[in-house]
Amino acid sequence: MYKNLIIRLSLGLTFLLLFNVGFSQKSFTGKVTDSKTGQPVVGSTVTVKGTTVGTQTDNEGNFTIMVPDNKTRVTVSSVGYEPQDVTITGQTNLSVSLKSTLSTLNEVVVTGYSAQRKKDITGSVSVVSAKELIANPGSNVESLLQGKAAGVTVGTSGVPGAGASIRIRGFTTFN
Repeated sequence: MYKNLIIRLSLGLTFLLLFNVGFSQKSFTGKVTDSKTGQPVVGSTVTVKGTTVGTQTDNEGNFTIMVPDNKTRVTVSSVGYEPQDVTITGQTNLSVSLKSTLSTLNEVVVTGYSAQRKKDITGSVSVVSAKELIANPGSNVESLLQGKAAGVTVGTSGVPGAGASIRIRGFTTFN
């Protein structure tokens, strides 16, 4: 009777040990900073490469992540920075310094009910910056546009509170 009990316990402990070894994890902590300023990168993502395990940095750039024993790399990424792969063997405290990426967005022009990239438009495009509009005070947007863009004519009826009529390169055309 005791022999069967001992065998069952030893088999159970062996199974538990094998189960625990197969799914053991290590805890890693670290800090993510900007390579130029040394400031923490808030909200950057730290993921274990090849898995769905991940976390985000806190307000001071710190993070803690549980990594399976069979994994040795984490990927650190954030908007505006180049993603970086870090090998985590032999250390539990990581220090990651991300390099910022300089990328320019395509200028977008709003045309009627749609938006297009400026380079895709074949017609004439004129840009009026907010600085130009603020430089001359006016009572409404229509009056601020007068004389700022070639081919744009702003006319009013002279009645107080009446709207303006804006004509774009079409003052002398039909309708």
